[in-house]
Amino acid sequence: MKIKIRKRGQLTVPKQLRDQLGLLENQSFNAYSVGSALVISKRPSIVKELQDTVQRELIDRGVTLQDMLDDIPKIRAEYNAEKYGIKET
Repeated sequence: MKIKIRKRGQLTVPKQLRDQLGLLENQSFNAYSVGSALVISKRPSIVKELQDTVQRELIDRGVTLQDMLDDIPKIRAEYNAEKYGIKET
């Protein structure tokens, strides 16, 4: 199915596709570039929602970015010991 980009960058999705996919007027979409393809998804991105959830949890627990950065060497050592049997000295 062929879709044209209009002068102002607007796309018209053919009615057949709108009906098939249940697309509604004024519905928002996410657009991604994948190689040379344009992918338009009606599924909302959860990145912002996840970011907000993590931020709220960190604030509620009183954890700062510096706290997390300070813990990285310890967590890395624990992971390496568990996963690979490597014990750092």
